[in-house]
Amino acid sequence: MTTRTVHEKRILKELQGMPESALLKIEKVIRLLKEDFWGKKSDENSTERLLALCGSWKDTRPVQQQIEDVYAARTPSEERESLR
Repeated sequence: MTTRTVHEKRILKELQGMPESALLKIEKVIRLLKEDFWGKKSDENSTERLLALCGSWKDTRPVQQQIEDVYAARTPSEERESLR
């Protein structure tokens, strides 16, 4: 069985040499995971906190235009897969 100290050393080794911007993001993820495991914050804020990690959607097109563009980009396939 691996001890806690070994895991901590492995994590620190992975963090060495990473740019500060990446470390800030990793710190946010670690805090989110800790809160998830130990329930420091209410569930009402969990979605908000998760979305804060991902950033905001940056698209100035109206929603209907975005939907139409998604459907227009899809290509129909005539291939059928057999379940046999």
